[in-house]
Amino acid sequence: MMTFAITDTHCDVLWKMWEHKLETFSEHSELTVTPEKLKKGGVKKQVFAIFDPVFLGHSDGWPIIKKQLELFQNTIATNQTLADEQITPLLSLEGAMSLGDDEKRWERLYDSNIIMASLTWNEKNELATGCKEDPTEGLTEKGRLQVKRLFARDIALDVSHLNEQGFWDVLALEGRVLASHSNARALCDHPRNLRNEQIQALAEKQGFIGLVWHPLFLNGSEEAACDDIGRHIDHVAGLGGKELIGFGSDFDGTTLAVTGLEDPSGYCNLIEWLIKRYKEEDVRAFTSQNFERFLNNG
Repeated sequence: MMTFAITDTHCDVLWKMWEHKLETFSEHSELTVTPEKLKKGGVKKQVFAIFDPVFLGHSDGWPIIKKQLELFQNTIATNQTLADEQITPLLSLEGAMSLGDDEKRWERLYDSNIIMASLTWNEKNELATGCKEDPTEGLTEKGRLQVKRLFARDIALDVSHLNEQGFWDVLALEGRVLASHSNARALCDHPRNLRNEQIQALAEKQGFIGLVWHPLFLNGSEEAACDDIGRHIDHVAGLGGKELIGFGSDFDGTTLAVTGLEDPSGYCNLIEWLIKRYKEEDVRAFTSQNFERFLNNG
């Protein structure tokens, strides 16, 4: 039986752990992603996002970010099941409203070895404008400077929640760019998805797109199937982006799911579906190799 090493470039476990005051990364009913489910699904690299829930309306989310950092370092990075199964936990930042251009705060993240960061969630802040706001407002001067600082440290810039002008402003700078959890807007017209020209630009820049399993971003409804994922794979590949494609589940960031892929253990079902329709070498590229190429392209 063929085995596939899965890389997933986005989940919101840290936010869920903060929200529910969980102090252990283990089997909790509140968590979609757990060590055992990662093991069962064959996940070998999982990116955990630090997420400041700006929709709560707080004035400063830095204490929330610090707590999620502590949770990652104390409960996930040290988890014995992950170590035993050789599952690598990686760290990202989703939204920088509470960091702005505060270099002391950014240094805390640099010291924690984040591999990617986004400037916004859906909101407008002092660095950039998110995808739910005016699509014509680009990066601010502070935002451009912060992107250059991230690139100088070989930290990738995640455009999944960035608006369209911000996307193009980022691509004009020299560094690694990805969309950790986005789909094709031509198939599902949602501002969280990427237009054809954005996908083509990422292909030219040797970027990466982690396709996201949220049904509203796959087909605009509350239900989806593997067929919907396949449509987005085919569309991105058809735009010259076959080497961009990977997995960015958004597990624990949404309450909706693809049928059979409700949590990481369901990756077995997705692989079974993919291997019937694509070459083995392509499936291996989608599951992990495309992201490895992106990571090592710095």
